[in-house]
Amino acid sequence: SAPAAVAAITTEPPAEPIPNTTIPTSTTTTSVPSETAITVPPAAPTTTTPTTPTTTTTTAPTTTTTTVFVSTTYTFDTEGGSVIVRVDGDDVTLVSVFAQLGWRYEVKDDGTEQVVVEFEPNDEDDDREIKFEAWVDDGELEVDIS
Repeated sequence: SAPAAVAAITTEPPAEPIPNTTIPTSTTTTSVPSETAITVPPAAPTTTTPTTPTTTTTTAPTTTTTTVFVSTTYTFDTEGGSVIVRVDGDDVTLVSVFAQLGWRYEVKDDGTEQVVVEFEPNDEDDDREIKFEAWVDDGELEVDIS
């Protein structure tokens, strides 16, 4: 009888891994007679796919409405001085007051619903008076200077 030959076949994993795939590395040694040719195929790769329970949650979309008011500043000049007001939506506020030379002023209301400023001459014998009033009505600035 002829001496037995030993054939060793080794399979290697591919150079780049395949996602979610396990490829075993194995060595198969088979003793066969020397006159016999044998081909041993490499071990077949084993693929494993993990199974994870999936939960799907659906949430109704939320709608948010934001109203943005543009702030606008107005300047009004009178004989007694100047008044600067700011309008934000339906609110009116006093920004500043400047009296003309020879005049003084008194702030009666500095805002939110209305602005009221009164100007009077410094001369006690001068009985002039200027009254400035401002308010917002239906989104429009209203002003009365008397």
